Amino acid sequence: MKPLLLPTKEQREQAIAGTKTQFRLVAKKALWPIFEESEKVNGKVCLSMMDYDITPPHAIGDILYHAEPYHILWAYKGDEIEPRACKVGYLDDNETPTKTITVAEFDRIMAVKFPYKNISARNMPPFLARYFYSVTNVRAGELQKISEADAKAEGVDTTRVFNHEVVDGIQNQDQYRPSFIDLWDSTHKKPYTWDDNPYVWIFDIKRIERPVK
Repeated sequence: MKPLLLPTKEQREQAIAGTKTQFRLVAKKALWPIFEESEKVNGKVCLSMMDYDITPPHAIGDILYHAEPYHILWAYKGDEIEPRACKVGYLDDNETPTKTITVAEFDRIMAVKFPYKNISARNMPPFLARYFYSVTNVRAGELQKISEADAKAEGVDTTRVFNHEVVDGIQNQDQYRPSFIDLWDSTHKKPYTWDDNPYVWIFDIKRIERPVK
């Protein structure tokens, strides 16, 4: 199972709430010319019509676990009377549940160099996850072609930016795209900024119950 890695607490909260139903990942630069050619021929990137074996990072039906920063408050190896367990501190909301864990999971926790210090979301193992998502659609396209509706599906906070720009005498009333642009550029550097207009993978997701092991 792969993690859903979102760069900000704001984005993670929106995903949990179900208001973030879409996310984007920069595609490998080697794919950009292939995607560009597909757009010229088909008007959009058509993965099903390509003569290349292109595998996106996630496929429809994949289950992703919600990765978030955490630390371990304590971990108990267990004995004949009490099972192995650990107490986890989730940094986004300060919840501290106790979880029963396996031998392998205990060993993985203790293998971290400093398990009792704050650990980034990128290093969170799936067995500590509280939330899960299913990938419902996959496509690719240029970053700048994001629509207002898709920017809203990205779960951005519209208080970040409001664009009152006037173009051809018409006031731009977009709320979500300017905020998405601001968020994107705050978490990406060249050559993957908004102005660079990279090709990106676009994933639709929905929150689901914890999968059965």
